[in-house]
Amino acid sequence: MKKIFIINVIILKLLKFICGLDISPKTKIGAGFILFHPQNIVINADSVLGDNVMLKHNVTIGNKVDPVTGQHVSPVIGNNVELSPGVVVLGNVSIGDNSIIGAGAIVVKSIPKNAIAVGNPAVVIKKISEK
Repeated sequence: MKKIFIINVIILKLLKFICGLDISPKTKIGAGFILFHPQNIVINADSVLGDNVMLKHNVTIGNKVDPVTGQHVSPVIGNNVELSPGVVVLGNVSIGDNSIIGAGAIVVKSIPKNAIAVGNPAVVIKKISEK
């Protein structure tokens, strides 16, 4: 197990140098993780990403300090979620399953499942019918 962790750290360091990827080996990422145009992507170590999450370039998933508790809180992203180019997701928020976040959106409040959200701050503009 220690060898696998060390190999992951080496691979992630190379990717950070070559592509600008900053993903901690401690980050919980589900199966089917997809990086389209993997440049300038930052994911906080305490974030949780579900299965089949797709990230495009210039995405930041980061923590912030909870003003009540003083602790760092990080996002939870559901299954089958697409984050378009330039999306920023910050703090104690969740993005529901089967959602799409539009380019340049800044997510500071939770997004429900089966939704399309855009803007700064991100707001839901459409519900996607369940499959």
